[in-house]
This record gives sequence, C-alpha cells and structure tokens, in this order.
Amino acid sequence: GIDTTNACYGGTSALFNACQWVDSSAWDGRLALVVAGDIAVYSKGAARPSGGMGIACILVGPNAPLALEFPLRGTFMEHIYDFYKPDMSSEFPTVDGPLSVTSYVRAVDHAYAAYLEKLEKIEGIANPSLNDLDYVVFHSPYTKQVVKGFARLAYNDFMRSPESSQFADVQQFKDVEREESYTNKVLEKAFINVSKTTFAAKTEPTLLAARNIGNMYTGSVFFGLASLLSQVSFDQLDGKRIALFSYGSGCAASVYSFRVRADTSAIAQTIDLATRLDSRTKVSPAEFEAIMDLREKTHNAQEYEPTGSVETLFPGTFYLQKIDSMWRRAYGRTPLN
Repeated sequence: GIDTTNACYGGTSALFNACQWVDSSAWDGRLALVVAGDIAVYSKGAARPSGGMGIACILVGPNAPLALEFPLRGTFMEHIYDFYKPDMSSEFPTVDGPLSVTSYVRAVDHAYAAYLEKLEKIEGIANPSLNDLDYVVFHSPYTKQVVKGFARLAYNDFMRSPESSQFADVQQFKDVEREESYTNKVLEKAFINVSKTTFAAKTEPTLLAARNIGNMYTGSVFFGLASLLSQVSFDQLDGKRIALFSYGSGCAASVYSFRVRADTSAIAQTIDLATRLDSRTKVSPAEFEAIMDLREKTHNAQEYEPTGSVETLFPGTFYLQKIDSMWRRAYGRTPLN
C-alpha cells in the first residue's frame, strides 16, 4: 500500500489517487481500497474532549453505487500554520485555534467557488448554487464548525446573487469586504439563520457520527457520508448529488461530489452505524485520562508489550501485541465470532 499524509485531507487525496488509477489506462482490473485513519488526540485541556477515533474504508471500482463526478472538483491550497505537529516526540498537535477556524472558512469559500465554476462549465448549469446540491457533507472538527461552513455556502450564493429573494433579510452585508467577513460574528449568525432550513435538509443527516464520536481527522468527512447513507433511505437518495467538503490544515481543501447510481441499502446495512455506536464501552473521564496518560508515556517506546484486556474490542479487531527493539510492531486479532 501507499501512505498518503496530508493532515485531515490525506484520505481524500488517497481517494482521488485510487479513483484516477481505476479510471486510467494503467488500471489492471483490481479494486482499490482506501483506508482513512488518523491519531486524533490532544494534550490535557479544552480541546481533548473533541478528539475521536474512527477509520473509514472505501472500496473503489467500476459500477459503484456512488459514482464520483469527475472532473467536478474545486480545490484550494495555501501555506498556513493553523494546526500542525512539529514535535515528533509527541502525538499532540500545535494549534492556533482562531486561525484554524478562519482558514477552514476561507477554504470553504475558494473550494466551493471553484466547484461551482466546474458545474457551470461542464454541466452547463447557469448560475449554480446550493440548489444544485442535494446533500452536503463537511469535514467536522466539531459540529458547530459544520454549521458555520454551511452558512458560508449560503453567504457565497448571496455574493453571487444578492438580489435573490431568499437573501432579503441580509442585504446589509452586501458591501462587507470578504476578508472582514471571516471574523464578522454578526454576519456569521445572520447566514446561519438564513440557511437553517436548508442545513436541516442537506447536512443535518450527515452528523450522526460526528456528534457521537468527535473529530476523526482524515476519516471525518467519510463518516459524514456514512452517516448520510445510514440515515437516509435509498428511495430518497436515488439519483441525488452528494457534495463533500474535505479540509486538511496547512492547508488543502476540495469540494467534490458523488451521484447515487444504485441501491445504497447494502452499504448502510454493512456499516450498521447506529448499532456500532450503541455498542461502545463507556468509561469515566478519570479512566479516559488514565488511558491517555499511559499512551503519552509509551509514545515511541521500544521493547514494549501493552497490558490490558482485549475483551471489549469488536470481533475481528487487530490490536498491538508488542514493539521490539527495532520498533517493529506485531499485531494480534480478536476472534471473528
């Protein structure tokens, strides 16, 4: 396999690579498997509860129920120190919280604008907007950021068509400079209110995993897609366009989309997301802190054998058995039944 590391955008980058391989003359008939997983842990403090754990596996091949709408893709990148891991002796990130929020919102603006441009040129849609997207999935650092991200889509539609009747109550923001808009809380709240009904229809169904798990970093956007497939029946999804906004700090971001071309029921049944969430083991905050303290102490350890029970792991889970003097890792697996 090939490792793709690009902050929370790494899984999306790997998905694009896999899809383009299957679509190329180099494809040899094999399916591709994209595994989007990450280490989403924080040092003690306010950010720690937002971290979550989730790994998404995406099978890529022809005639899939979800068809990637290539080349409908808008991508934005810039060099910015919003969230990064400069200290290799620690798993914990260095975070500039306010800058990270602004960077996310700026990336929404640029990636969405580039995607709409592709819709207009390739699909021939005049003045495309949110109306041309049936569902919208976001990378979710925390769900309030998703609400803000969706509001930015409405803001961008407003800036493209300020005369639209749906924006009658926000005309006072027409002359606000875009750079100022990133930190204008009054504007932010106004567009959250304007887009509330649309958000409930297009994005609310994508937040089941994010609300129950937290930020999964590179797996986050795919758990949003899994949430949508789990909560909305194929009858409602059939033929619909699902747009995704993927963001990774540093930063890289894309808006891209799938069309639902075949029955998604088998995917929803296999994921069985609600059951998996309900079957988790609950621990107290004190127990969680003890687990995190042990993890911090054993980071980069050699000749180490973890202690603790594997009885609570899901059937078929791979778990670390030991790390030898050359940092080689050995894994065991819990029984499948």
